[in-house]
Amino acid sequence: MTQDPEFFPRPEQFRPERWLEMDARTVELVHPRKIVFGFGRRLCPGREFAEASVWLAAASVLALFDVSKA
Repeated sequence: MTQDPEFFPRPEQFRPERWLEMDARTVELVHPRKIVFGFGRRLCPGREFAEASVWLAAASVLALFDVSKA
């Protein structure tokens, strides 16, 4: 779904600037966060748990370690 050339020109290339070229409505429509956990009746029931777990893991790393330039 994130390979549609209508929304993602040259989808096989790594081009993060493509998000800057889209208007706000298109970005909201095709954002991978809306696709990755499914949609409609097939929406993942653990979506909130997964997002909260990633957030807590990142916060724990920042709280536990001194993250700075070497």
